[in-house]
Amino acid sequence: MTLYWRLLLVPLCVSASVSLAQAAEALSEADSAMVPALPEVVVTATAEPSRIRDLPATVQVISSEQIERSGLTTLDQVLERYVPGTGTLQPGGYAAIGMRGFRSNQSSSSSLGDRVLILIDGHRAGIGNAVAIPLSNVERIEIVRGPSSVLYGGSAMGGVVNLISRRGKGPASGTVGASYGTWDKRSAEASIAGGLDNDRWGYSVGVRGNASSAYKDGDGKRYKNSGYHNGSIGGSLTFRPDAVTDVSLVAAHQSIFDTGSPGGWYAYGLTPDDKVRNTFNYTALEYDTRLDNDVTLRASLYGNRNRYDYAWDGDWGAGNSTYRADMLGGRVVAGLPIGFLGRLSVGAEYNYMREEAYGSSVSQPNAAYDVAGVFAEHRFVPYDDLTVTWGLRYDIYRERIKDTAGLGPVNADSHTFNHLSWSAGATWWALDWLGLRASAATAYVPPTAKNLAGDFWTSGAWGTHYVGNPDLNPEKSLTGEIGVELDFGTVRGSVAYFYTKYQDRIVTQMLPDYSYTWSNVGDQRLAGVNVSLNYRDSFDIGLDKPFECSVYGNGEFFTERHNRDGATSVAMYVPKYSAVSGIGLGYGMLWLDVNGRFTGDQYQDNFTTYEVTKMGSFATWNTRLTVRPTKQLALYLDVSNLTDKQYAYTLDYPMPGRTVCVGFTYSY
Repeated sequence: MTLYWRLLLVPLCVSASVSLAQAAEALSEADSAMVPALPEVVVTATAEPSRIRDLPATVQVISSEQIERSGLTTLDQVLERYVPGTGTLQPGGYAAIGMRGFRSNQSSSSSLGDRVLILIDGHRAGIGNAVAIPLSNVERIEIVRGPSSVLYGGSAMGGVVNLISRRGKGPASGTVGASYGTWDKRSAEASIAGGLDNDRWGYSVGVRGNASSAYKDGDGKRYKNSGYHNGSIGGSLTFRPDAVTDVSLVAAHQSIFDTGSPGGWYAYGLTPDDKVRNTFNYTALEYDTRLDNDVTLRASLYGNRNRYDYAWDGDWGAGNSTYRADMLGGRVVAGLPIGFLGRLSVGAEYNYMREEAYGSSVSQPNAAYDVAGVFAEHRFVPYDDLTVTWGLRYDIYRERIKDTAGLGPVNADSHTFNHLSWSAGATWWALDWLGLRASAATAYVPPTAKNLAGDFWTSGAWGTHYVGNPDLNPEKSLTGEIGVELDFGTVRGSVAYFYTKYQDRIVTQMLPDYSYTWSNVGDQRLAGVNVSLNYRDSFDIGLDKPFECSVYGNGEFFTERHNRDGATSVAMYVPKYSAVSGIGLGYGMLWLDVNGRFTGDQYQDNFTTYEVTKMGSFATWNTRLTVRPTKQLALYLDVSNLTDKQYAYTLDYPMPGRTVCVGFTYSY
């Protein structure tokens, strides 16, 4: 048994001991519905917590109940199941998040150049790769579509994904679970949370581990470098000195190792001896209180580190590379009542980011960033059914390249620029069940230090010359949105039309001497419709137990996705449509989930032919049957890619064929 699995068994055993001590009491309780309540309040879309019905933005919430019931263990899997728009997903160690035609960066670099931003408790995760973010202590995931630069600065152009950490309260509770399936796929997890001293102290700890061997795609082809090991642990410790104050320490760690790359032109030369490891660490200290006169104050210090190590011994030689991205930051937000004019939130944020690269093959220089921003948001409720929100943010960026061992001559230059973002929106509930909303907002993505000041040759077998462009402008977008909300209690739905003008897009260009640089090539137009439907209820059908039903559907459909300038007329890596849907049916101790994902055609770079390739549309289905002999114990059979479809989100990176797993979870 490896050290990794031994370490995983420790919290499993501790959690199992606690659960067995409470089992007798728990078994006597009446069965509760498996249908989770629809969320009412979210914390991501505005500076202060707000009801979903008051928000001008399109918001989606994935609860911990949904995650646990689905059996999904990594963030990329959860987003694939529940969130439309993810246009690039590849097994191994990379997955970008896509929203409204924009994507996060799936590489090991920092999140500064991303166009969709990942947050943990409202703080930058420092990386755009969804695979690297741990799920071991997550209470829920909030997704906000559309620009969010007023609250979170650069990179929040297509939207944000915010992981909310679990805080402990009440009697001790948690879960223990394990599964095994096709491709030697195995997982184990445990969690425990609760409160002490009448909840003066709260604690929460979760741990997860996953592993898989090489898989076959839908055509039966095995990919030798598609296995992986993945382990994460996360927790929080909360001190509540009074009824209105929380002081929390939150930490999370994830390791992905022995993972490979199942496709791509360069992967064909890899061997099973090639080793890839990605580690992510996050820590935050948070203070949240409500002062006299209804003044709120939230302050936090946070930091994260993402490290990517790659050692190879393939057909093209041997070598190693290490990339590390570190970030330290602080954020403070105060909410102030201003009489009949509503509430004003003011805040400030500072982040220091550092990227380092070293090894026998280095393709990017070391860089450092200082990012400071101040922002304000005003919420005004002139009538009970009307909410108006607007905000401003001003950011200053200082970016600089540093000397880097292993590269050729580096132009260690620096660049400073600033940016002003704004947003405005309103929500009006014309009837108790009918809401109308409209909004407009700007967002931006700054050029990286490498884009601005680089002048170097990459190291390794094939050196490439990159020349920075100090005249680059930040990428900018203006998005308008109108929508309709329907709320009948157990049934909620929405339709929203959005239109984005995306300008000064930064792309890589080849120079006459075959070196590469970056330019603001022009703009794009991205327009489409977001739709959602959620239904959850439990009702009597004349039998001894109620019948439970849960239905969800979320879709993103583009009416326009065109470049106004550039080599191709259609925007790259933007599926024509993307939709997810599912239905859950339960009676007594049985629960059946069936869900599907539908992805339209998209255009991607073909690095084998050096041409643009159109990828066709596809649909995949999954199902999960759960049997609960007791309220605490759940036994399940899970089948992913039910029809054994051959498909890929990213060109030349095929996804696994039909995968069958059996497992259990025990809750207490």
